[in-house]
Amino acid sequence: MKKLKSRSRSRRGRRLRTKPAAAYCGSTASTFAKMRVSGAGPKFIRVGGVIVYDTRHLDAWLDERTFRSTSEADTARVEASA
Repeated sequence: MKKLKSRSRSRRGRRLRTKPAAAYCGSTASTFAKMRVSGAGPKFIRVGGVIVYDTRHLDAWLDERTFRSTSEADTARVEASA
């Protein structure tokens, strides 16, 4: 009999602590800490005193910052600051 995968596990990405999550995104742990305070960074999960990031949220956050041209990126930056 074939064993079914747990549904909750298959919907969840891998969990990374701050330093590996920042490296995954090409950033630093310090920048991620600052973005947590300002709300500018990816979604995170607090488990007790530990911050973790789901790789699905990291990928979605990176996708939101993917552009075809520098003018497109500049327009997004202006709209975000308004």
